[in-house]
Amino acid sequence: MIHELRQYTLTRQNWESYWRLFNDVCMPIRKHDFGLPVGAWEEVCGEGVRFWHLWQYDSLEDRQAKRAELGRITEWGRDFINHAVPLIDSQVVRILSPKRMPPEGIETATRWAAMQCRIGAAGKVAEELDDVLSAGAGLWTEEFSNPNCVWVLSAVDEVTSSDEAAHTQTSRQLKALSIPC
Repeated sequence: MIHELRQYTLTRQNWESYWRLFNDVCMPIRKHDFGLPVGAWEEVCGEGVRFWHLWQYDSLEDRQAKRAELGRITEWGRDFINHAVPLIDSQVVRILSPKRMPPEGIETATRWAAMQCRIGAAGKVAEELDDVLSAGAGLWTEEFSNPNCVWVLSAVDEVTSSDEAAHTQTSRQLKALSIPC
């Protein structure tokens, strides 16, 4: 199993239009047929908004096949992509390998923390974090685009690292959003 973490940056004005389009057009087309929606979050940052959403696939091949199939749906391109792309200022897509998921799900989790590790140390940092994180935290290692990054999602800011393997950390306070299915 893999997770795809998508991050879009939009202006506040475009965010409201995009969120309506996501709910009213994107999700009715996608449903659970083209990846399983795991969670979504909104982060207000200055004059902009970052929209984070997490999708689950069986494998990279499954993701590729489902994304290709979705791309062949006329309504996807015409009714969603053509209207969504002009609203988005930037996009980052990451492939994550889940190490553990919160037992109650991630609906209440509002804190993403990314730990940039020294080259080759992400696995060790993830193992150490797995021993100390609360039971409600999720833990991932990033496969692409940065294999030296560990991600934690929790309801509280519980990630601190004195380990020399993790030399920078970014923590973000987010608002959890409900994804219609």
